[in-house]
Formats: sequence, structure tokens, C-alpha cells
Amino acid sequence: ISMMCNVMLAFLREKLPPDMEAISLSVLIAHLENDQDKLIHPHSTKIVPILNKLSEKGLIFFIPSEHPLKSWIVLHKESIIKKVNGALFADPSLKKYIHAA
Repeated sequence: ISMMCNVMLAFLREKLPPDMEAISLSVLIAHLENDQDKLIHPHSTKIVPILNKLSEKGLIFFIPSEHPLKSWIVLHKESIIKKVNGALFADPSLKKYIHAA
């Protein structure tokens, strides 16, 4: 993984709130703009390729959109997968208690 991928992964893991499971690209850019270190330029054309590379490596899950700012980055795949599996495979009697986000 390139140095920029390492810098982005460190930013996602260390600078964002730990309970954040997913973030839109537009919100990520806002966080990058407010970052004091400015290691990643918030309007760089390399952000999407970096997120794609991290997704290819299985470190995050990047969900691109036709409009790039509406793309999503899933930071904690395991918790999202547990929620989806729980909703899909729950006992039918429990389905009334499951609310989609």
C-alpha cells in the first residue's frame, strides 16, 4: 500500500470518532478540511483512488456513487455485517423489533 493509503487509513482510524461506522465522502472532505495536520489535501483528485485501493485491500468498504460526493466509506465492516445479518436472519417473531436505519 502506498504512503498516501497509509496516511488516509491512519486518518480514518485515528482522527474520526471511534463509534463512526460509515461516512460519506462529502463529510470526509469536511473532516480533512478541518484537520490541522493537512497531510491529505481535501480537494485532491487522489482521494477516490486511495479509498478504492483501501477497499480492494479489505481495510474499508468504499461504495462509489455517480456523484462522487455521495459515495460512502464503511469504516467498521464487521459491525455493519452483524447488523445486516441480524436483520436478515432473525427469527420471524423478532422482525417487528428490527428497524432499518
